[in-house]
Amino acid sequence: MEMSIKQSKTPYSSPMSHLRTSPLFLFINKFIHVSWISHWEKQSHNILTQLKRSPHPWDSSNQPSRHLEITITRLRIGHIRLTRTHLLTHLMPLACTHCALNSPLSIEHILKCRELSAVRTSLLIHHSHLDAFSDPSLSLSKIIPFLQQDRFLSASKPTSPTELIAR
Repeated sequence: MEMSIKQSKTPYSSPMSHLRTSPLFLFINKFIHVSWISHWEKQSHNILTQLKRSPHPWDSSNQPSRHLEITITRLRIGHIRLTRTHLLTHLMPLACTHCALNSPLSIEHILKCRELSAVRTSLLIHHSHLDAFSDPSLSLSKIIPFLQQDRFLSASKPTSPTELIAR
């Protein structure tokens, strides 16, 4: 009994912990990493590979709240309820209410809409989707207030990521 109490007070050391510094482990780890990057670079029809050059985490992924991280990610890939509702409801896609082009509402259109260019320019937001959402982008911190101001995103915190809706 005394032996087990003494053993429980000693720090746990995994019997495999010494393997992490072994040359074989380091070789396998490097091989997996190189394979992962190679696979990422070969992707052509993936929107994330168009936005990100490498599979490494973005610095901007470390936001103060998970909600904000999810919102930025969904905006980057263009999947917010406002632009995707028609897929769930089987209705016509929403059109931009700011311009007369009557084009389907998308994140790309919101960033290029001529009627919103004055507001975007004043906030120093890029008109290019790839530039606006790139990692370190100066406009990234201004995009969500811009979308809330023009009522593309709800200002209230949703209870789930799928509740990013327009007012």
